[in-house]
Amino acid sequence: MRLAFSREHAELILKEKKIQTTRIRDQYSKYQKGDVVEFGYWEEKRFISKGKLKVVSCKRKQLKEFTDSDAVREGFKSLGDFMENGWNSVYETKWKPELRVFVIQFELNQQQTLNF
Repeated sequence: MRLAFSREHAELILKEKKIQTTRIRDQYSKYQKGDVVEFGYWEEKRFISKGKLKVVSCKRKQLKEFTDSDAVREGFKSLGDFMENGWNSVYETKWKPELRVFVIQFELNQQQTLNF
């Protein structure tokens, strides 16, 4: 299994400033606590692996339940910052409070990590 991020977000993960990701597709329902997944980013149709993450939790949540704490775990300053510069810049589906998403919290596996 693998999680793809923007290069910027992969850098935040390596600095341990991003410890959560939010996904809308059902394929993320298979992630469970304890899973170890590869992470990285796409560059010119090639996946650049940056290391491994250990899944701490994977939960369903409605966007209206998000807090500033969620936004900080996502690598943003506030919920407003996450909505504007995170969600709305990544997803074609604009922020809809009733939308159910998968919230995956993770920790960096320091022993299996590559630097930029």
